[in-house]
Amino acid sequence: MADELPPDILVIIDYLAEEAGGYQNIGAKPGDPGRLHWQEEHEFKSDLMERSDRWASDRVPLEAFRSACLAANLDETDTNALADHLANRQAGKKLVVKPACKGFTFDRIVELSDEDPDADLDTGEPSEDF
Repeated sequence: MADELPPDILVIIDYLAEEAGGYQNIGAKPGDPGRLHWQEEHEFKSDLMERSDRWASDRVPLEAFRSACLAANLDETDTNALADHLANRQAGKKLVVKPACKGFTFDRIVELSDEDPDADLDTGEPSEDF
């Protein structure tokens, strides 16, 4: 199902999964999914609001999005929360974004991925081969 999603959406999902991996719960086993921090969730909500064209239902089917999140090793709770935000936005609802994240988009992360697929998306540092 993930092959139904555009490359920029897959980059964003991978970024979110990578960020969540940095927030491992105490007692988690290696390979267990971490949990998203509030900031990443609100960045996602901001991108949904700012770039609704990117997240249109004909471009990002909800079930394909959900499957891709789980395949990227996002926690089921986080996957459900992100999918709920996506469904609400696709239904035309407004999302409340914390002020610290208002106006945020994933454009730079997608752009970095296009320039160098192996770049560290957190720092923007190119890979050693670039």
